[in-house]
Amino acid sequence: MIGANVTEGETVSDFYYFFDIPSAPYGERYINETIDLENPNETRATNVIEYDINLLGADYHYLFYWDKATGMRVYYENSGVVPELVMGETTQPAYNFTVKWELVDSSVDGLLVPDLTGPLLLLMTMAITIPIVILHRRKKITHLK
Repeated sequence: MIGANVTEGETVSDFYYFFDIPSAPYGERYINETIDLENPNETRATNVIEYDINLLGADYHYLFYWDKATGMRVYYENSGVVPELVMGETTQPAYNFTVKWELVDSSVDGLLVPDLTGPLLLLMTMAITIPIVILHRRKKITHLK
């Protein structure tokens, strides 16, 4: 998930090191473009990030699609070529892989995830404040007797 209505060129992820290994950096990632993607229920504006990276001698390719209006991920693909790895007397042969994740049925037309932050914070504040007020009043009443 990313922010809703992010536009082409905006940063989605900052620079960081993979497992804090300085030789395995992930650079900043930006929205490459916005496309019209045909989804199960309708065609929607979709943000795209595509990039290649080399981590510890292995080449990886990433492709992400996020629904622009909601920021929900609707497609992910990661593929790579992992070189042979020799660890003492054990050898792991080289291999290629591809991982895909995609939305296949949204089932609800026009679904938007509501922002419940404000109402939840209000309820939490009330839940904390009311017992304090009641206890404080009880203490005052007991003290006056």
